[in-house]
Amino acid sequence: MSGSPNACKSAEHYTYENRLTWTEKRRAVVRADELTPIVVAPPHEFGGEDGLWNPEQLLVASASSCLLSTFASIAERARLPFTGFECRAVGHLTQVADGKYAITLVELFPVVDVANPELAEKARKLLEKAEERCLIANSLKYETKLHPVVRAPSPPALAP
Repeated sequence: MSGSPNACKSAEHYTYENRLTWTEKRRAVVRADELTPIVVAPPHEFGGEDGLWNPEQLLVASASSCLLSTFASIAERARLPFTGFECRAVGHLTQVADGKYAITLVELFPVVDVANPELAEKARKLLEKAEERCLIANSLKYETKLHPVVRAPSPPALAP
């Protein structure tokens, strides 16, 4: 079977497994077979340590990395060559009700580089399609806003 060694497929059902082990205070290590362990803790504003990944950052990173994975797959099928992809992601954590907090909005600011200006509109449409099909965004209840930018080199200037 191809894919992640910690993923299991049955028909159109996949499972992903990891193990979290508390280490000290509010710190833990997340492990999955054949993947680099990640040290996690709450964010500083909730009593955690600076400099460590936290669940909120991981959730927001999941949204941006899913957008890339989905876009790359769609672009490949649509035969859209792209030369670069970056994405800034901003998650908005809000106190919603009964003192509970939730990520209510994730803003994605993807920047896709294409080889020529004729591909820019196609890339923009494929980004929108990727955002609609991203399984992370479709799995969670927060709103996602896409703010795409597609860059292409300027066409050569005509000689006078």
